[in-house]
Amino acid sequence: MTPAPKSIKCRLCDGTANFEFARQAADGDVIDYFICTNCGSLETEDPYWLTSYHPSGEGDLLNLDTYAAERTLRSRVSIYLIWRLVGFHMQREKLLDWGGGVGLLVRLLRDIGIDAHLYDKYASNHYASGFSMSMMEKYDMVTAFEVLEHLIKPSKELADLFDLQPTVVVASTMLFNGQGADWSYLGPAKSEHVFFYSERALRLIGNRFGYSVEILKTNIIIFYKNPISRFRIRIAAALTSRNYLSGVLFAVIRHKSYCDADNQAIRAMLQSD
Repeated sequence: MTPAPKSIKCRLCDGTANFEFARQAADGDVIDYFICTNCGSLETEDPYWLTSYHPSGEGDLLNLDTYAAERTLRSRVSIYLIWRLVGFHMQREKLLDWGGGVGLLVRLLRDIGIDAHLYDKYASNHYASGFSMSMMEKYDMVTAFEVLEHLIKPSKELADLFDLQPTVVVASTMLFNGQGADWSYLGPAKSEHVFFYSERALRLIGNRFGYSVEILKTNIIIFYKNPISRFRIRIAAALTSRNYLSGVLFAVIRHKSYCDADNQAIRAMLQSD
């Protein structure tokens, strides 16, 4: 067995990441984990097991995520409240769900009147067909729920996200603050979770791309630029950190759905082909 290297270069900030622990995968391979001395993140060794394979968002692997449907419903509520509280209009601004899988969240957001679109490099757009990312559009909000921990090269991939220049980025991931090898969020060794961000790392990301950062108790992170006021962000953070309160508010607000308009638009697309 080749001994683990004492350190590697951090894939987020290029700092020195020192060996912390190792975990054995189901096939017997040992996967090493490192903590960066600069940004404080935890990361696997180079995730070679993902370089030739990526999930499609369909099939057996998706079934392992038993929280997918519930998380999507909760995410819709949080996004809607943040959308309204930062002052976005339902008919004017646009949203891009970056790494949004098969498009369920996009469909649910369109069903409550947010002009949402999907980008995912690996999955097929099933639920939001006809509403994928266009390079010709400007997206005012970008969401990335349970995506950041999957990034193989977070420095480059986050640059691709922030190059879209949205006013607000709303992401979710569980933060690393010293958990050990038994942390459930790591998943199985050789899982798709390969990078785990500390609070310091998230603030470094904000500084790099020119965004302020608000970290919610619900593992939601809001990156935002002016003219969004910190006061509005604080209200959004307070409401979305209370699931019951946010659920009640969402339930009593009247929503305008894109369902009928989308159906007609898709029919028109099919007829023009």
